[in-house]
Amino acid sequence: MKITDLSGKYHAKYLSEKEVPQILELCKGNPQYYEHCPPLV
Repeated sequence: MKITDLSGKYHAKYLSEKEVPQILELCKGNPQYYEHCPPLV
């Protein structure tokens, strides 16, 4: 199965190490999520 076949509505792709800073910023933008689903990023 190709990852691009996972959704017809959203763009799915594999993430790389170079995208870690962007992922971290995204995760830090929703602290309430981590109150219910730890651990904190």
